Amino acid sequence: LEGQIQAAYFVVWAVASVFFGSVADRKGRVAALRIATLIVAAGSLATASAASSGQLLATRLVVACGGGGVWEAAMSLV
Repeated sequence: LEGQIQAAYFVVWAVASVFFGSVADRKGRVAALRIATLIVAAGSLATASAASSGQLLATRLVVACGGGGVWEAAMSLV
């Protein structure tokens, strides 16, 4: 189960990085980074309170959505 969760995490991370790349082009790098950081924070808080494996998967995918954006925006700012 852990491997499946991690595989799904990386797939969503990759898709989110492409999405946040276009968001960063339209809205600005700093705005995209702020949005992505808020998504990671919310997902991390939800992950801490996950009561089942289904909830854990869902919350990890939320973290992956934000993580792809954080990586994309942070690397472009550097």
